[in-house]
Amino acid sequence: MGGRLVNLDVFGLNSQMSPDENRLVKKRDLRNLLTSYADEADVFTEIIQNALDAIRTASEIGIYKDESPKITIFLGRRNNESHYFAVQDNGIGMSPETAAKFTAPGFSSLKKMGKTVGYKGVGASFFFAASNRISFRTVDPTGTVSAAGIIGSLQWVLNDTSPLPIVTGDFDAPQAVIDRNSDRHGTAVVYYFDPAWKPSSLTYVVRKEDDANLEIEHWAFFLCCRTSLGRTQVLNGIDVEVEFVLDKGDGDVHSATWRTGDWSPQERKLGYPFPHKVLKVAHSVRDIENTPDHSKTKHNRKYQAVRELFTKDQILGLDPKIDFTPEEDAFIEEHLDFVEIFFAYSTDILKEINIRSGCRAAPIRYGIKLSVDGVPQGRFLDFDLTSNQGLGRQAHCVMGFSRLELDVGRKIPANEAVTEVVRKIGVRMMTVVGEFRWAMRIKDRPDIATDLSNWLLSVENRSKQSIVRHLFKLAESPSPLEVDPDSENDVIYLFGAMIAKQFLKGYRVRALSGSARYDGLLDINHSESTDSYSDPLSRRDAENTVDGLGKVLEFKYAFSALIDDFESKKKNPREIDVAVVWTLPTLGVNRGSIEYCYADKEDVRPIYGGTHIWRDENDTSRIPIICLQHVCALLSKSLESKEGKPGFGTGVYEKFLEEDRDQSI
Repeated sequence: MGGRLVNLDVFGLNSQMSPDENRLVKKRDLRNLLTSYADEADVFTEIIQNALDAIRTASEIGIYKDESPKITIFLGRRNNESHYFAVQDNGIGMSPETAAKFTAPGFSSLKKMGKTVGYKGVGASFFFAASNRISFRTVDPTGTVSAAGIIGSLQWVLNDTSPLPIVTGDFDAPQAVIDRNSDRHGTAVVYYFDPAWKPSSLTYVVRKEDDANLEIEHWAFFLCCRTSLGRTQVLNGIDVEVEFVLDKGDGDVHSATWRTGDWSPQERKLGYPFPHKVLKVAHSVRDIENTPDHSKTKHNRKYQAVRELFTKDQILGLDPKIDFTPEEDAFIEEHLDFVEIFFAYSTDILKEINIRSGCRAAPIRYGIKLSVDGVPQGRFLDFDLTSNQGLGRQAHCVMGFSRLELDVGRKIPANEAVTEVVRKIGVRMMTVVGEFRWAMRIKDRPDIATDLSNWLLSVENRSKQSIVRHLFKLAESPSPLEVDPDSENDVIYLFGAMIAKQFLKGYRVRALSGSARYDGLLDINHSESTDSYSDPLSRRDAENTVDGLGKVLEFKYAFSALIDDFESKKKNPREIDVAVVWTLPTLGVNRGSIEYCYADKEDVRPIYGGTHIWRDENDTSRIPIICLQHVCALLSKSLESKEGKPGFGTGVYEKFLEEDRDQSI
């Protein structure tokens, strides 16, 4: 049946919106764009990708005749100032017409020419919307210079009542960037971090080091794991020079030059840090498999890890064949480049890689990493194993594809059919490497006598600098431990002793180990004695407090172990009321976030003696943390202050506070 024809405005293409309506639509779109990017590396990813795209285009049109492709990456970790991240390239640059559209959502002149990597096509919208202070300067091949700065864009996007962003014609750059900026073709973008958006500082991502070259190496590792610098394939044969500039402020600037290639910090080469290139401990599965049967015993229990690289043809030719559908076979023929898997005898191997990386989260972790057109993309995908699921935590797999469309924000397959191909390949790869567990080492327990003597020696060494013993000595009380804890049992014992001594008030342990899942139940009674403002550990935030009987208590030596329990679904963060630990990650956690609640932030302390608060993603749950190491330092500093003699405790306290503030810049 028909009806009266209406003047349908299809997708709003013909509408004449008022300026206010247009601003509301743009704000909504930008807010959606921001929230679709959920990873702390996204800002770095987009800016660096733009620079490499511009260099590739410049190379293809023959610009590099008397110069080489170069990118300069500025790491502005300045004390008491906003941190900044800047990237300068000597690529194609932008004409004034293109520069005017630089921040328009969906606009990408390079995408129209098929020159971008990853097919995101969001232009510079994301990183311009994610900062309240950002600017760029660009020079096109004719020498025409365009520049602009934007102030207040993040505030405008996130808040309904904030004024419109202010646009200036200035290149708002620190001196270190200006000193290296030139009038030759290329673009420079300076992004200032903001507390309202993560990451809020450079220290939030990578550890601060006294050795500038070591800190730059950590940044090279992080950026190679998460951005286009860490290519799994060569960029069309283009060799790019990358200068890292660490700007500590007040003229304290350090630089180091690296080049693209295969990952090698010794040679200062940038590429994807495959685990076997970082630790150099893996042996080829194919080499073991091709060893004659009479000689195979030489591989028995020998290796810390095994690895193998599979081509597309080898994946399709596996025996027995993977049960691909005809459509999946066709997809693999068109898009799959390679599959590389690394399988370690212990999860400790992958942990060691990340300890060496100097990064706050684990940039190299277990699971499946997708590489599209040679560029690592998005978060890791889990192996979909129906049995022996723990094996998946020992394996790192990279799958390389060409011309694959990914979800714009999360950088994972947008098509369920692609996800199914990745799942099937991942399961088979685990089967392949799992068959070589006989060649992997077993964690051997040391000789009993040696173990005992080493333990006694370590205890003697640890007793020389113990904040626990120092606190109890200041309080003129026998110390429950002569050393600082190095196990969960030590933490439990110390917590009980501090309650008995009334260092921690308002707590009574109801029961321990009564649950198969959690460590104990805690009765919490906040009263006038726990809320005194003269007490350095007093509760200050009564609105978000935890009070009452039978609250779920969890002990850990290191808080990161509790995050591992959340990730493996051994424990549910929503069921835990209080966590008591000895140490916290010095660089944050790879799930949720931690904020401190002492010193200048003590007004948000929700429980007596609470030193930190962990919040899960999207603030779905929060857990107050009593970090006993911090409690000992806080109380020691307080007692030393009363005596007018700042000492060891004050020094430990100031060290902890500096680390926590660095993460909160």
